[in-house]
Amino acid sequence: MSNENVRRKIALSFFGPIMGVIGRSSDQLLVSKDQVSVMDVIRDLCHKYGEKFEEIALNNGELNSGLIVFVNGKHVTDPTHLIDPSEGDELQLMIASQMKGG
Repeated sequence: MSNENVRRKIALSFFGPIMGVIGRSSDQLLVSKDQVSVMDVIRDLCHKYGEKFEEIALNNGELNSGLIVFVNGKHVTDPTHLIDPSEGDELQLMIASQMKGG
């Protein structure tokens, strides 16, 4: 039996300027793969939320260094880090923009 058509949820929480751009503090993303990278999730969210989200999340197609990303409560800096919703864990991806001094 193939798992390809099974949709799995990734719970998302947003903080800081991102929350203002997308107009909510949480959402969920349905994926059909057993594993997706942090970058896959960010690209899906860019498609879902548009150009303003992309301006915050990406810099020249790469993960913006100004983002702080957590997966399951652990800080993740590697955009290829895999999220595995097929394990049945309650997953949460938290994204926050770093504060800039001024």
